[in-house]
Amino acid sequence: MSIILRIILISLISIYSLFSTFPNSFASTEHAVKNNSILVVTEPWPPFNYINKNNQVVGISTKVLKKVMKEAGFDYQIKVYGWNRAYNLSKNNKNTLIYTIFKIDSREPDFQWICPLISTQGVSIYSLKNRNDIKINKLEDLKSYHLGAVGSGVTYDYLISQGFETNINIDIATDELANIRKLFKGRVDLIIQEEEPLALRMQQVGLPISKLKKVFSILSNEERQTCMAMSLDTPKSTILKLQNALNKIQGK
Repeated sequence: MSIILRIILISLISIYSLFSTFPNSFASTEHAVKNNSILVVTEPWPPFNYINKNNQVVGISTKVLKKVMKEAGFDYQIKVYGWNRAYNLSKNNKNTLIYTIFKIDSREPDFQWICPLISTQGVSIYSLKNRNDIKINKLEDLKSYHLGAVGSGVTYDYLISQGFETNINIDIATDELANIRKLFKGRVDLIIQEEEPLALRMQQVGLPISKLKKVFSILSNEERQTCMAMSLDTPKSTILKLQNALNKIQGK
């Protein structure tokens, strides 16, 4: 075979191979677009989001989240972390969603929001039932007492924004169960609790909820929506799909 014929034959084979790979390349790209996935992060916060005895992520908010993801057509994986890690992951990484998160003024610029996820009963201040000396008529009155709080999250941020100070009228605990124990041991005067999880927490520490009384309420649903949120560099088309899916399952 002459050199010229050999060159022509090699060229034809190369051209055929190049074109024969195009369909697969396009299919691969299309597959990647259709199967874009979202990393979902949350914290253990029953009854909204938590891991059950079968090692499944469940809860009131989780149920809604799963419906939204199915309706929007996204693949997803849920990971449960501590609050600070979940918050920072979703704030700083594209296509990472956090739930259940309260939308408040200090957080609003950091995320793109999908709301409202669920409706809650708000946040209340509790004392022991036998503490008849505690009189609360307005938020400012709380500053005369020691409040047990976790040093992160919406309630802590709210108190700091209202002029409360750590180690003066806020006593920091590692978690909500520790706060409840402190109250019963007389180490704090008041605790701050979301109403839905309180009964479960009392069961976990083995203490009677009948020994508590509500003395004040803060952060109504009007002041803080429960939401899903994603980073600012997540495509707006993703946010729109999720919001439309949420609206649809909520009948809006």
